Amino acid sequence: MADRGDGTAPRRPDAERLSYRAFRLDRREDYLRFARARLGSDAAAARAVERAFEAIRDDWPGMLRKAHLERCAWELLVRCVDDRRADDRRADDRRTGERDGGEPGGR
Repeated sequence: MADRGDGTAPRRPDAERLSYRAFRLDRREDYLRFARARLGSDAAAARAVERAFEAIRDDWPGMLRKAHLERCAWELLVRCVDDRRADDRRADDRRTGERDGGEPGGR
């Protein structure tokens, strides 16, 4: 394989895609277990984990160059779970406000 002029072989998108798929398959159940524990819902956990994997996939070539890929991926997962929890709380507050006369907190 010819190099790119910088002494490195060109990236192989198929190899990157395969390595991402392997990473996802290997970690998905652990990520779901964590998200379920934090969110209390299979559906919310699945959405948060999917969002985390989308973020990881979107930056996969960059993630592969990181010294601590696992830690970076976990931090993305935690952020997505926290965002999902915040979204769910806001939705609950809106529903509560609607039931209690239109104002959050029932005032």
